[in-house]
Amino acid sequence: MPRFQMKPKCLFVDALHHKKPEVGDYRTGVRKPDDLPFPLVMDQSSSPAKYLALNDTAGFIARFIVQGVDTDWLLPQIIQSEYGISPTDAAQEVEKVKTTLMPYLAPRSHKRTHQKPKVDKAVKHSGKFPLDFSVNFLGATVLKGPL
Repeated sequence: MPRFQMKPKCLFVDALHHKKPEVGDYRTGVRKPDDLPFPLVMDQSSSPAKYLALNDTAGFIARFIVQGVDTDWLLPQIIQSEYGISPTDAAQEVEKVKTTLMPYLAPRSHKRTHQKPKVDKAVKHSGKFPLDFSVNFLGATVLKGPL
């Protein structure tokens, strides 16, 4: 299960402004700040800093790679689901982006110890803090009247 993170002094930059879901159009196309026309990977270890420009699909894949998502099994499934391509094509796309980003990536290791999930249903409230779920008599209503 290969997982990666950015090397020190390397940075993945992509800030998308998503449209509201009720519009029915889930595409993105607006980056904030406006002067950022594409996703990029910046290497600040040299002066001046170098950057690698990515297109939208490569940026989408790179976002998951730098977050530590498994690149062999899980990420190709995400790409296949998002773009509706075959599993083979999805795996090839992930591999291309991963190969391009390798100079900026370091292997990610598991640093936390695993504990089995536990749900304790018998916990009682200590009474130390009041649990008050009431609302005022107006709720969230706004009253308007003459000035």
